Amino acid sequence: MKLTLNEINGMSKSEFIDAFGGIFEHSPWVARQAWEGAPFSSIGSLISAFEHGIWQADESIQIKLLRSHPDLGTRVQMTDHSVREQAGAGLDALSAEEYAELLS
Repeated sequence: MKLTLNEINGMSKSEFIDAFGGIFEHSPWVARQAWEGAPFSSIGSLISAFEHGIWQADESIQIKLLRSHPDLGTRVQMTDHSVREQAGAGLDALSAEEYAELLS
């Protein structure tokens, strides 16, 4: 379903969480945090609100979110999007020790 920025800005908090709660590894808390940034002036500001919500979370919650990602840091075949996403985070260049720490 494609939504306009006006439709997104018109959503109640629960509608917003229902619509976007599964985007970040089924972690609705990210959408709950992002909603606090509404109304959004652009799609870029919407994306920034999601990012801000993650960066403002406690480190333990951020780690839990990372660990909930399937095949995080793995060398198995992934979609092009996942490859770019993980490379952008440097996960394609982890040492064996870093990879073990990520999984622990």
